[in-house]
Amino acid sequence: MCSLVEFKDERLDCARNSELRISSFGADNSWAVPAVLTPDAPVILNIQANDGETITCLARTPWGLYIGKPHSSHILKGYDNTSFYLRIVDPFIGCRDDRSFQMANGLATWLAREGVYQWDGGGPPVLISRDIDPTVQAIENSTTIPVASGFKERRYFLSVTTNAADTTNTLVLVYQKNGKWTFFNGPDYFSM
Repeated sequence: MCSLVEFKDERLDCARNSELRISSFGADNSWAVPAVLTPDAPVILNIQANDGETITCLARTPWGLYIGKPHSSHILKGYDNTSFYLRIVDPFIGCRDDRSFQMANGLATWLAREGVYQWDGGGPPVLISRDIDPTVQAIENSTTIPVASGFKERRYFLSVTTNAADTTNTLVLVYQKNGKWTFFNGPDYFSM
């Protein structure tokens, strides 16, 4: 069973633990890897299986399939078994929760353990939450973090519940197009 699912290039991508299963081209029910691998056949890739971490983010981007683990980021490029190749985006910057990942305005934005990052598909991801580091550290120290995110009018919205039993502990962080952060506690934000 998949813990994360994405659709890219007429294939379903299914992540579970450190394993990425890619369906056959144009089919959602063909997962058996044949003895002789053809370009359109299903395939199984292990993403740093020896690090003991599971895949926590899976997202379609213009640069390939983004694969995030808690402490590393990867991109799968190519469209079939003859062209697939895995590249490490960053060996130390991971993705905390799949629901935090958003692709908009040519930038990927997501929550990692160290803060919120943006990536343009070229150089290394850039930490954009340095100005609100104490807030991000409070999120990091939280034991449970239900997350939701979205993009609207060039603003990245990240909603984090720091206590699952008490929804009044929901924190909404908004990254403005001018590079500034604003944030609200749930009741304050939702009563606006």
